[in-house]
Amino acid sequence: DFMLELGQRSGAKYTDFARMDLRCQWTNHILGALPVKDAEGDLNVFERDATGAVLIPAYCLRAMASRALPLIGKEQAVARRIAFKAVRIQGPTVKIVQHGITSPDGSGGLGLRRSEQIPAGQEFVISAHFPTSVLKGDEYVRMLKIAGEYVRLSPARSAGYGEFEVLGEAQQ
Repeated sequence: DFMLELGQRSGAKYTDFARMDLRCQWTNHILGALPVKDAEGDLNVFERDATGAVLIPAYCLRAMASRALPLIGKEQAVARRIAFKAVRIQGPTVKIVQHGITSPDGSGGLGLRRSEQIPAGQEFVISAHFPTSVLKGDEYVRMLKIAGEYVRLSPARSAGYGEFEVLGEAQQ
């Protein structure tokens, strides 16, 4: 009986998904991260969808969540079970700025770069289905609040991170 009981125990069961749409707002500027060439040289831009809206792919949200979940005592693997929707920002104010580049450890400057920038205060919505069998609604919100302050959200792979705050549930 003991062996049968051990065999029946397995990893987490990911069931009972709930959807939550949360309004968020960047508390500092966010930089584009996709390198392109323009008339003045190299420029980092935001990814855009077919309508021209700034697009932050779902994998960026998943990467952010995988780093934030351990901060609330949850396994990183839970992030792979959260079905994030890509963030789309219609008509943001985008300007081109020149800024310094620092090494990843912050020890030195690596020159200057031009990037598209969205200023602080821009709102966006994070929409996801998450498994309530391992992550309750209040834990999901807490994870995003911690992520916004300590992990941050990147609009592309490993660049342009921006701090954000969760404002509340989005109107549907």
